[in-house]
Amino acid sequence: RSGSSCERILPAYLEKSAGLVSDGGNWGFPAVFLLFSRIFVLLVNDMIMSMENVNINAGILRSALQIASRLLDHRTINPAFQLVELVANPSTLTLTAMNELIRFTIPLEAESDSSFSYYLKPAVLLNALKELPSETLVQLRFDESTKLLKGRYSNGSFQLPFSTTCPSYPREPAFPENETVTNTLSSDQLQAICSLVKPYLKVDELRPVIHHALFHFTAEGSEFVGSDGASLIRYKLNASAQPARFLLPLPAVVFLGQLGIRTGQVDISSNGEYVRFTYDSCVVICRVNSKLRFPDYNKMFALQSTSTVYFDRNTIIGACNRSSVFSDPLDSLIHWSFDPGCSDPLSLRVNDLDRSVYAEEHVPCDYDGDRFKVILNANMLIRCLRSIPTDTPSCRFTSECSPAF
Repeated sequence: RSGSSCERILPAYLEKSAGLVSDGGNWGFPAVFLLFSRIFVLLVNDMIMSMENVNINAGILRSALQIASRLLDHRTINPAFQLVELVANPSTLTLTAMNELIRFTIPLEAESDSSFSYYLKPAVLLNALKELPSETLVQLRFDESTKLLKGRYSNGSFQLPFSTTCPSYPREPAFPENETVTNTLSSDQLQAICSLVKPYLKVDELRPVIHHALFHFTAEGSEFVGSDGASLIRYKLNASAQPARFLLPLPAVVFLGQLGIRTGQVDISSNGEYVRFTYDSCVVICRVNSKLRFPDYNKMFALQSTSTVYFDRNTIIGACNRSSVFSDPLDSLIHWSFDPGCSDPLSLRVNDLDRSVYAEEHVPCDYDGDRFKVILNANMLIRCLRSIPTDTPSCRFTSECSPAF
């Protein structure tokens, strides 16, 4: 091993022993034996020093590797996006994984006899840990001489290759204090925001903006918006915040929602190019696109409504599901008719003349307007109703050709 004690001392010992052997036996076998014994001790010591050991709970490491595996891209040619980085300190083992958009870092409680950093593909290690009870203590021994990670537990062992270097592994982006704006949300709020806006985001190469969710912080409050071009959701918080605005891509919204962290606070720091989400237990950094411009969605909300209906969400979802069976699969349109003179003012109707099918269902509701008819897409409506976190929503209408809220 380069720089080891054997590399420095072994040539001198070999030269000395060769001279003793050729010395007509004046020194004899004992001296040569002692010299080679010293060489053997050096070799064993150097082999031990080339290994780093980490003791960690199998359940903790398995959970971190499962999250990290969601980010890795095995189709890319960049090896950095196929590996996880393990950085050991005496009391922690820090795991990092990333792809082109997202970087995930989590410190894990562990015991290490030295400080080091290595890289490996987590699939084999994760499969080995899946079969172990969560409370099992695993010893990970990194052997630099053979480039093998040797894992040991109470009644078994395994090994897999690792790398000591990865030149293309990107470093963590900097967040200068004078260029960074930080706001704070609860973990539960961020989880709810990601769950609400995710169904409204869509992958569209011609309209890349609908692939992003808008995070808009102002002194008056915060707004979080998602839209697929046909429907839109806006989630508002009234708490004052530091002015900041960025577009978070769909993969980041999905990843944050899948973390499932619902306790503690989240510090959201943005510097124009990256956004950092600092949880109590981990850090997520996402690349954002500062060149995209989100449409002015507030113009739609400025429309004055003329009719409002209050209904039970589950009742409407069930009625739409039953009626949509008879609608054209290409458009899934349902006619809504409001008649304040009826006991059940709302009726849902589907009439497909091409297929000679018809369906109608009356739904109880509270309606405070005039007679009114509107046509809505059943699939969009059901998706919107399922994302609303209340059982008694209201629906406002302006005209037959204007959006419904």
